Amino acid sequence: MVLSFLQQGSQELNATGTIALLLWIPATLIAFLYMKPWRAIVLTNIIGYLILPHGEIYVPALPDVDRVMVIGLGCLLGVLWVRPPDPWPEIRWIDIPVLLWCSAPMISSLSNDLGLWDGISGVSKEVIRVGIPWLLARRFVHGPEESRVLVSMIVICALVHVLPVLYELRMSPQLHKTFYGQHQHSFIQTRRGGGWRPMVFMQHGLALAMFQATAALLALTLCGRTEYRRVERIGVFLVLAVVTILTNSLGAIILFALGLGLWALCRGQAYGMVMVGTLLVVPLYPGARAFLNWDGHQIVSYFEKVDSNRARSLQTRFEDETVLLERAFERPFFGWGGYDRKGVDILNNKRSTAYDSRWIILVGSRGWVGMLCRMLIALFPLYAFCKRFPPWTWHGPLLAPAGGLFMLVLLHELDALLNSMPSPITILAAGVLANLATPKDSFST
Repeated sequence: MVLSFLQQGSQELNATGTIALLLWIPATLIAFLYMKPWRAIVLTNIIGYLILPHGEIYVPALPDVDRVMVIGLGCLLGVLWVRPPDPWPEIRWIDIPVLLWCSAPMISSLSNDLGLWDGISGVSKEVIRVGIPWLLARRFVHGPEESRVLVSMIVICALVHVLPVLYELRMSPQLHKTFYGQHQHSFIQTRRGGGWRPMVFMQHGLALAMFQATAALLALTLCGRTEYRRVERIGVFLVLAVVTILTNSLGAIILFALGLGLWALCRGQAYGMVMVGTLLVVPLYPGARAFLNWDGHQIVSYFEKVDSNRARSLQTRFEDETVLLERAFERPFFGWGGYDRKGVDILNNKRSTAYDSRWIILVGSRGWVGMLCRMLIALFPLYAFCKRFPPWTWHGPLLAPAGGLFMLVLLHELDALLNSMPSPITILAAGVLANLATPKDSFST
């Protein structure tokens, strides 16, 4: 009876999907019993991200139960039950954006008269989505070895993930519907260039392509300078690189090529500024769109020469962003809050604008204050790590995995300028970089 009630409240998930979400927390606790805490955290986050259904179970008076919630709560309960963290990490300057971001939903709700409960619900979601993985990374990462564990697990899981990806490339994206009873996204968007864009159990084909692209880059950075010629390492990289290309996601392929170029270039001291300049793209793009009235026509013109369909898609995104920005500037500081109040009615009383980019979603719902806090969660660790360990030091065996995590977070932030594919793995990676970049003798409160 309980399962029937929960299934009725789920977002079109079948019984298998509902059971998978409900059993994930017990499965996580078992993992903590038999593994070291950091390995259990990494493994349950990656596997949960790859195999859990993309859907929600609606529970009255409580936040919706989805895969992000069960992954985060499972890890927190596992840590508290099996290996209570003692002491908890001290709060440092690099943690401030996380604290502000987790409190942003409350400020937005109260400023829009949406009520205290709405604020509490929003805060709880962000604490689970961002706060818990950040906290666990800050607690259990003590040095470069933990970064190697995270990178190794991502590469191994991506290599196993190749099998269902190849299946959907041949048979079309059907696995999520077969196992969990629904397509997690519009099926029409899976058709690309006479082939298929696989999704497996992830929220979109773009998310899968980014996961494979960053895993391929991590496979290249996993070994130090002295081990690059090992055949098995090169083989893993080539397999993941080929699968990235086969996913038919042009954006992920471009970011993959950018990551390879940055990794190859940043070997000398003179090229450190190249990495810093790439970092500046992340805040400069929203600033140019919002305050300099840049319309992106140069990018659209370039893609018209490559693929007219992609060019039209980009043009639509830019036009929608312009409309949504006008709405966002009506409440610029803390946004419109939840319930899709950030949207715009421009066609037959329907919300016809598309919310593709993470930054425009956050500017509309949490305001510029919230958007900047969310952006700084990644930019602070990236800048601090780059400052303490210059890019030309990353190619040795000790720092190469951490350098790979730097590339992972950076590429995901660049992708978030046009898409919104949140991942707990990115937050874990940012937390690892934060710990490595801020030694214990740094400022704390």
